[in-house]
Amino acid sequence: MIDLLTNALLLSPIPIQYTGNYCSHKCVYCFANINNPKRKTDIAKLNSLIKNYKNRSDLTSYFMREKYPIIISNNIDPFSKSNQPFVNDLIYTLKDLEIPIVLATRGGVGTEILKDLQPTVIYVSIPYDSEEKRQKYEPHAPSLEQRYELIDFSIKNGHKVICSINPFNPKFAENPISIAEKVKNLGVKSILINKLHLTSPQQSNLTDKEKSIMGEDLLIECKIKGFTKEWLNNAINLHEYTTENEMNLIGFDSGLSQSNYIEFKQCYNKLLPTIYDWFNWCAENKKENDIIYFEEFYNFFSKLLPNRDADLSKYIVNKVNLKDNTFYSKMDLRNILHLYWENPKFIGLAKHFPVFSYVKKQYSNKLDYLYDNEHNKTMIYTPFNFNTNENFIIEWDKKWNAKQSSIRCF
Repeated sequence: MIDLLTNALLLSPIPIQYTGNYCSHKCVYCFANINNPKRKTDIAKLNSLIKNYKNRSDLTSYFMREKYPIIISNNIDPFSKSNQPFVNDLIYTLKDLEIPIVLATRGGVGTEILKDLQPTVIYVSIPYDSEEKRQKYEPHAPSLEQRYELIDFSIKNGHKVICSINPFNPKFAENPISIAEKVKNLGVKSILINKLHLTSPQQSNLTDKEKSIMGEDLLIECKIKGFTKEWLNNAINLHEYTTENEMNLIGFDSGLSQSNYIEFKQCYNKLLPTIYDWFNWCAENKKENDIIYFEEFYNFFSKLLPNRDADLSKYIVNKVNLKDNTFYSKMDLRNILHLYWENPKFIGLAKHFPVFSYVKKQYSNKLDYLYDNEHNKTMIYTPFNFNTNENFIIEWDKKWNAKQSSIRCF
């Protein structure tokens, strides 16, 4: 089925995704297969959407009408045997409708279709630095050699490839730079990394054999919200490599100006804005120790996000992170952007990007956040002095200029 891309608002330029059958690549850690091992395409529902999207009022249909790209897929591999040749038939249908696509794949059957497509962004996943590891965790997926060949084939046919070292884990790739070097030599400009996540309920759905393959240490690590020292060291080393070689590393960001997702801007006319666009705005419009207000954040994104007369709560796919669900049906764009400004479970600007911190001020009787006139938290911008804490203590003078007095951990 085609629906909104899960948990992607402000994080991905792609608004919608296609989810098909259970993926026959059977990667042992695949959250999509674990969540729904009997998943099948509802062909009747899909046909109804394609037939009627021009007249429907929902957000998915709007994005299709406006020719935003659809990713195939966040949950399946388009070239897995269980999804071919139907997916290629769908791709040709979308091509006839002039609706662009994005592909996320490990390769497989049916890749010859790439010769027939306009320039397209293709994520190719290469999480391993050895074929032995690939066979252990992805026994039914294409070999690493086939994936490098797919990258070469895609680029030679005019497509833009992002190499996805995903999951990014030292047990999969002890030296991820070796992967980066190979794809750089093939013409790849961007690499994406993402931590391996498997919740306790998801792990309970693994078979004993799958748990044995993963190993107890890796299963424990999957449930930890933070990062191991080894993970961080690998990410830092990869960041240094990509910087030195004028490549982009997506997924390990500071909040500084960058050119992440440049491949999308080279291929598609319409995209959703992302926090990377916001980072660039801040770099152009803010100086060290400048205060940033929610109103600036809202004004930036509200001009770029479609504000439809529809159920905008659909933007919030990860509603499990919200304690209050009474306003879903009434949620407007300002409500949604406020969640992304202040709720750390959505973007977490102050939590995850060291150029942003919530401002705290010492009042006469307490230390508290500095709020604007509508009681929104304010942030401080520190691109030259990274703050790894979420909060930044300031003195506040009569001219409303932020002056650093101390930094404390909270």
